[in-house]
Amino acid sequence: MVKHTKLAIPQIVAEDARLGPDPVRLSVELRLHVDDADLAAATPAQRKRRKKPSRAELVELAGKIYDARRLRDKLISDEIFGEPAWDILLACYCLPARGEILTVTSLSLVSAVPQSTGFRWQQTLTERGYLERGSKGADQRIVPIQLTEVGRELIEGYLTRLLKCAEPVLNCAIDL
Repeated sequence: MVKHTKLAIPQIVAEDARLGPDPVRLSVELRLHVDDADLAAATPAQRKRRKKPSRAELVELAGKIYDARRLRDKLISDEIFGEPAWDILLACYCLPARGEILTVTSLSLVSAVPQSTGFRWQQTLTERGYLERGSKGADQRIVPIQLTEVGRELIEGYLTRLLKCAEPVLNCAIDL
């Protein structure tokens, strides 16, 4: 007999109505709750295999992806690759866990994108609600930047799914 759990989908919709419409966030949350329903219907062995990874595991995976992208840029001309938005979001997710304080200026550098491109994408990602600028400290020239909760949820949702389907491949590729 399959045990069904009641999903809190109306609560998700209410939250989005309060925060303003964000179909991407709603879609990710809905998919996560569908995963929860699948998990509730799974056998104990299936549940063990499908447990959600911890934030530390996701940060570790993001760090491996970040390091692999920087290695690729060193080994193969980085001029033929380009995903500035992804590199910026990935850096904002994994580098603070390594003790790096990201600023508007340093984020372009660690994301391996030109300053003008980095500033443009930071602005776009901020407007979409994925990044936020912090308050300036004693040095008015330094503006910290970080993921918003919405940005963090999107990255973690993606990494969770990636980990479920590609962990053996990623571990093999990183060890090369």
